[in-house]
Amino acid sequence: MGKYKQFKTFIRKKLGLVGVGEFVKDPIYANSKENWNSWFGNKKYLAGYVEPKRLASYEEFVSIMEQYGVFQGMSNVIDCGCGTGHLLLAISKRYPHLTMTGTDFSEESINVSKMYNEKAEFYKMDIYDIPQEENGKYDIVICSEVLEHLLYPNKAMLNLVDLLSDKGVVVLAVPNGRIDTYTGHINFWSPESWKIFIEGNLDNDRFCFNHYLFNNNRNNLTIIRRNSKYIKVKI
Repeated sequence: MGKYKQFKTFIRKKLGLVGVGEFVKDPIYANSKENWNSWFGNKKYLAGYVEPKRLASYEEFVSIMEQYGVFQGMSNVIDCGCGTGHLLLAISKRYPHLTMTGTDFSEESINVSKMYNEKAEFYKMDIYDIPQEENGKYDIVICSEVLEHLLYPNKAMLNLVDLLSDKGVVVLAVPNGRIDTYTGHINFWSPESWKIFIEGNLDNDRFCFNHYLFNNNRNNLTIIRRNSKYIKVKI
């Protein structure tokens, strides 16, 4: 266990969070709606979750999106699995003109997001069961630190792609599985296996991909765009 992980474990113990992080015995239950509602409703958990390092990683996340032109010409963004809503809050500070939507399968997550971020619309939605009318509506689709918690991440990713408008961009982020030791995660992707997962589940002729590491190499980040010949031209 590295020094960063040891420190994180120490803080979790101090906050009384044993069983949430390094000490998860049943990752299936740990990722259930019931359990996430319990933790998002726990003030001690939130105090440890909304930490400066996490908020700084969101700022870096947005900076990478800026660097690669994700926001150019876009009018709306959806964050699927929005957690506490802080990633959308970081975006709203730089791009207040964007219409912002956050979704999560946890009712308590939505309540917390509304408390922290009044600039976005938040509502409950299961990433496995996205309403048909949502498809094609969003210019920017974000899913950060969610897929590693899922039993069927490929199904979730395909649902996310369906949300895209013709000019849309999907931005995905997961922990770097080579150094991630959080036992509550179900999937652990190294940079290499993450690339294989993404490109193995999407048509490489229809989409193009850019892969990066950020947050001191602790996270994989991928930007997915349609190849230009598959973007519909409105006449």
